[in-house]
Amino acid sequence: MFVQIIDTDEAFDWQPTDDETGKQYDSVFQLRIVNDDVDKDLRKKRTRRVWDKKQRRQVDELDEAAYVGDLLEHAIVGWTGIKGTKGNDVPCTADMKTRLPERWKTEILRMCAGKEGGAVAAEQEKKHSGTTSPGNPTA
Repeated sequence: MFVQIIDTDEAFDWQPTDDETGKQYDSVFQLRIVNDDVDKDLRKKRTRRVWDKKQRRQVDELDEAAYVGDLLEHAIVGWTGIKGTKGNDVPCTADMKTRLPERWKTEILRMCAGKEGGAVAAEQEKKHSGTTSPGNPTA
């Protein structure tokens, strides 16, 4: 067994799994790692100097909501099978990315900004190769 990392900036697919049933959702996200340079640029873009009354000096303040939105915008390259409340396909736009349920945003940020996508890619590769191996053919 090896530790696997995603060593390119190419997108990888992630298909969420239902915690209760263990079945994968029909929705698929195309994600990419947020490398350190991108993270640094996004933090810089969303940080401003503000006056702190207690400290009586200027301090850096990160606009966390905008920063998370920027991270999601970079990390989510595309998606398929994401539906709106009326059953319609939802376009992969910056606004819709921020409207994802919090659990999916958290998971995407863990994989892409936390750089844990290698484990996910390895797990999904194992699932795909397990269903197509000669000893375990698919129907």
